[in-house]
Amino acid sequence: QANVVKITTNLLIIHALEAMAEGFTLAERHGVDAHDLHELIVGTVFPGAVYEGYGRAMTDRVYLPAGFRTALGSKDLSLAGAAAASAGLELPTLNALRETFETAADRGMADHDWASIAEVLRGD
Repeated sequence: QANVVKITTNLLIIHALEAMAEGFTLAERHGVDAHDLHELIVGTVFPGAVYEGYGRAMTDRVYLPAGFRTALGSKDLSLAGAAAASAGLELPTLNALRETFETAADRGMADHDWASIAEVLRGD
């Protein structure tokens, strides 16, 4: 059970990373400064370590040194998929998340912090 708790916790963090990456990219494309958006969300609706720390990494675009490597996030997504399959569950967002992490690795970000998935969405 401890392994499932760890995998589930990381899956929740990965969803938060994806949501921030999408939100920051959308805001930037419409001329909104991602730093300003980050300050707003952590000061109001999403206070906490995940949004503060990883959101800052995304807005500053600093992914080294890695707190948690993209390659490890990919591994945990595979483990989450296996755990879901063994429970007879389908996790609808899992394949999209795997694709984002695989693209990040293909672009040389496997050893970067997993917040670097933002660069995949930014197209950089």
